[in-house]
This record gives sequence, C-alpha cells and structure tokens, in this order.
Amino acid sequence: MGHRTWFKVFADKWLRGTLRQETPALRGIWADILALAADGGYGEEGIIQVAPNIGLTDAQLSAILNIPEEMWLTSKSRLLDTQRISINSSNTITIVNWAKYQSEYSRQKQYRPKVTNEGYNPRLQKGNSNPKLRKRLQGEQKENRRRTEGEQSNKGPIASLYKRDVRRMSAGHPRDVSKMSGAIVKESKVKESKVKEEKKGYGEFKNVLLSDKELQKLKARFGERLNELIEALSIGIESKGYKYKRHYATLLAWEKKDRRDALSPKPPSPPGPRRAVPPADRVYPTREEFRHQVPREQWQAYKEKYGET
Repeated sequence: MGHRTWFKVFADKWLRGTLRQETPALRGIWADILALAADGGYGEEGIIQVAPNIGLTDAQLSAILNIPEEMWLTSKSRLLDTQRISINSSNTITIVNWAKYQSEYSRQKQYRPKVTNEGYNPRLQKGNSNPKLRKRLQGEQKENRRRTEGEQSNKGPIASLYKRDVRRMSAGHPRDVSKMSGAIVKESKVKESKVKEEKKGYGEFKNVLLSDKELQKLKARFGERLNELIEALSIGIESKGYKYKRHYATLLAWEKKDRRDALSPKPPSPPGPRRAVPPADRVYPTREEFRHQVPREQWQAYKEKYGET
C-alpha cells in the first residue's frame, strides 16, 4: 500500500505503440486511470479501490474523472478487451503490467533522503554552506515529508471522498452507494453557493446595493412603495454616512418596524406644566406705591429702564 506523486509514461510506446490506434478520448481516460491508480492508497500495486475488495461504482468513477457515464462504460469495455485492466466481482480495477512499467518508483526510494518524524536531515545542518544545495535539499525534505504523511493517511481523491464510508463498511455496516456517489455533487454545490452574486447600485446616489434576485423579492413584497424606501435609504447613506452590512436585510427590517409601530402606536405625550394665570381682580400698585415698596437699588434700575415717568 502507498500513495504515489508521479507515474511513468514511456514516450515511444505512447507515440508509436498500440495505444496510438485508439481514439483520443480513450487515450485521455487511460492516462486518468493511471493517475488515479497512483494517487490512491494502493499506488504500489496499481489497484483502484476504496478498501480491500471494495471498488467504486461506474457512477462514482465517471464523477471522479469528470466524464459522462456512457463514455466511461464504453472506454472500460475497450480497456478490458485490450487487456489493459482487469475487474473482479467487487468492481476493483487492477492495472495489468503495473509492476513491470512502474517499478522505478520503488527502486529509487532507497536513494531518497531519510527524513525522521521531526524532519531532521543531516545534510541540512549548519556545516553545509552551499545555498543552492541547501535549497534543493529543503525541497526534497518537504516533498518526502508530504509523501510520508500521504502514505500514512492514504490521501487522494478516493480516500478523501469516501473515508467515512470506508470506516463504516469495515465495521460491518451496509454499503450506501447513493451517499458515496453524491459526495462529489454535494461538494460542487457548496462551492457554487459560496460564489457571491453580483450586486447593482440603486437609488439617487446608486449606493443601495441589491442583486437581481433580492430586487425581485423586494418588488413582490413592497410593490410601488419599494422606490420610496430605496430613495430614503440612499439619501440616509449619502447624507449621514450610515453603514449597513446588507441593504436587502435593512429594507426588510424597516418594513418590520413600520408594521410593529402600526399595530401598537405610541401613547400621546402628557401635557406639560401650565403657567399660572393671575386672577382677574388683582390690583397692581401705582408708581408711587411701587417706589416705596422696593429697595433703593431696584428703584434706580427701574428708572434707568423705564424713565422718570
């Protein structure tokens, strides 16, 4: 068992061998099959399977290769006829002559730098002052670490997509093909949903941002009143610098507030205190009486303001 990062293609056999007589579609699918066998968790044996004796369905393989299922069925039949692959009863695909043509990977393995769990490489210590050699050795160390981790965890498109299902099947649970085949479709839908919709500016100052879908929803909800709300929001943003995370949600919040205020109007404010009104029979003092009733300083101020008479 093991995960490979590359596989060999012989130039002479690829250009002038029997495979050149096949259709371009078949040659491309054959290259994808070789890559899938190397990238899976069984790259040393050249076997395409999820777990021992548990293969992939035709729908799952066509989804991984991103081709129509009919094209895969036709290509699979041709690859079986030409004895390039073999398939057993559990739908496990084995590349014929894999060990003969792909043995170079195992042969070179003994010459690769040894990397421990801590990433120690004796050739990268301070005594080595050649910067180019250090850079190349660091690249090899990084690649070996990644390859080691990949072999331990059996990384690849098959293991990453069906890791949970393999664990369930190894524990004796029944095989749920529908969930496994739908994993790729669900992943693509999640990526599509993350793509933000393009928004356009509305209002007098073109600062109310709404997508076409949001605008249609607001038109169905507000009708002719929508233009008035958009203008109010546009003027508020421009004049007072209001900042909203999403203008579509802001307009909906305004509608909710207006509906709440209409159902429970505010009570009228209590009247304020009134000024005391003097009685109608009140008698005001004359000028002379006022002069003798107030202090001298107040009388001098009164004369300066109103005069002697």
